[in-house]
Amino acid sequence: MAVLRPGEHPKASGARPPLPALPRCPGLRGYLQLHQAIRELRFRHAADALRAPEPAPAHDAVFRTLPKATTDDGFRVLDGLWFPGRGGIWHRVDLPYVRRARGRWLSSSDPRADSAAAVVDTLETLVRDDAQGLRRLVLWEVCCLLRDGGERPGESDAVALGVHRSEAGLLASAVAAGFPATGPARHAAETLNDVWPGVRLREAERLAARLPRASEYA
Repeated sequence: MAVLRPGEHPKASGARPPLPALPRCPGLRGYLQLHQAIRELRFRHAADALRAPEPAPAHDAVFRTLPKATTDDGFRVLDGLWFPGRGGIWHRVDLPYVRRARGRWLSSSDPRADSAAAVVDTLETLVRDDAQGLRRLVLWEVCCLLRDGGERPGESDAVALGVHRSEAGLLASAVAAGFPATGPARHAAETLNDVWPGVRLREAERLAARLPRASEYA
């Protein structure tokens, strides 16, 4: 397989881009509590929580003739978090997008609405503090799901989790190349931000020593 630098495109047929770098941790305080809240709402990951129900269509016949969104082929997550929109346009999931999603949940009749809005409120804090925080969080969650589904996840497994097919194969290959399974290393990655920065230096040092080792894909 050809070795390409980031941003360099293959010059010959058959060459594949380099595997994407995967996060070594989700990078936020309270990850385990957030993860539990997401799963209790029967979302697979935070990206599902951001797909709030669209407002009810207007009763005016004029509005009923507006074109509907094209088929949803999944989100992109390797270069920021993006959701598909009408006309093949991709929408970056930034602070305004997250705020609109929270508003849609609050105006929704879905029985999960209040709890989902609370989750999205946490995601709003994350993206406000770190522009890449949502991308890292969703990527971590998807990688965990792929790894827990088997040692050799494939493109179809990533697609089933909502990843766009253009990124699914590379993401699955990167996970198979060494993403940590459930165990001490992953637990350390998911709890480190609960103690650091902070005064619990010994605990932070213990967790840091258990973090997933950097590998060729990262």
